[in-house]
Amino acid sequence: MRQTKSFVLTGLAILAVMAMGPVSAELKNLETAIEAARITLTEAGGGRLEIEVSTCELCETREFDVRNETRFIHEGQELNVQRFPRGRAVEGTVIYDNESGELTKVLW
Repeated sequence: MRQTKSFVLTGLAILAVMAMGPVSAELKNLETAIEAARITLTEAGGGRLEIEVSTCELCETREFDVRNETRFIHEGQELNVQRFPRGRAVEGTVIYDNESGELTKVLW
């Protein structure tokens, strides 16, 4: 009896959704990640900080401005930008917003 009741309720729920008409969902990829062989923090005039990213030693470098909203995460712990190694490149991942191109996270 309990299985029949459950089956009927499930069937009614499906019919209700079908009666509402076609349902669609649009999935958007909001951020993109770059696995980087080299992530370097540099000062870029006027007190601005930049992250330079390269996927290999001979590959082209991509640059991102560091903003107040940029999160720095080391081994799962969020740290401030001052804790990021300076003067040497590290391996890690950078994540940026697809629409704005702004750097959102640096993980190493």
